[in-house]
Amino acid sequence: MASDKVVLDDQDFANMDVDARVKSLADVEVNEIGQRYKMQEELGSGAQATVYKGQNKKTGGKVAIKVLESQELEDDELYDALRMEINLLRQLNHPYVVNLLEVVRDKEHIYIIQECLGGGELFEHLLAKGPFKEDYALAIFAQVPIPRRGPAADRTSAGRANAGRARTRRTRCRPPPSTRRPLRPPLTTPSRPPARDR
Repeated sequence: MASDKVVLDDQDFANMDVDARVKSLADVEVNEIGQRYKMQEELGSGAQATVYKGQNKKTGGKVAIKVLESQELEDDELYDALRMEINLLRQLNHPYVVNLLEVVRDKEHIYIIQECLGGGELFEHLLAKGPFKEDYALAIFAQVPIPRRGPAADRTSAGRANAGRARTRRTRCRPPPSTRRPLRPPLTTPSRPPARDR
């Protein structure tokens, strides 16, 4: 599982070499990723990373493995974006957000290990179906986690306590799909009588 990590300030990483940057992100160091995970087919790729379907050798569980070359982290902007992504994923624990399981490194690569879920991405569904009907869109977006941020969220003692806990909370694995809550039924609004012309 992902371990608690120290959050670096922007000034801290500017003078770090690539190896120190990779170490700051990784939970586990291995000689070869095959020690922990069996890599399977490619799920997709982007400018800096390729995502593979994989299997945890210890548990047999399915995972998604995002693979980046360590040398890519020489770029300050890429490192900062990846660092922020990993820090945010470590804080999230929501049934409708893919969880980060761990970050693994070897001599040449960094591997971001996440849950592997079926069903595709929301964007793919939009492309395939076109615009959603309002009631279906409301049902989907009612499930999107919206973090409370800013001064208003931290004014209460509970907000301050939760803010401190959020930095150190461990990511928990999601329950199997059969135990997750299904999509909520579409929200309905009471019908209104038509407006009268005056």
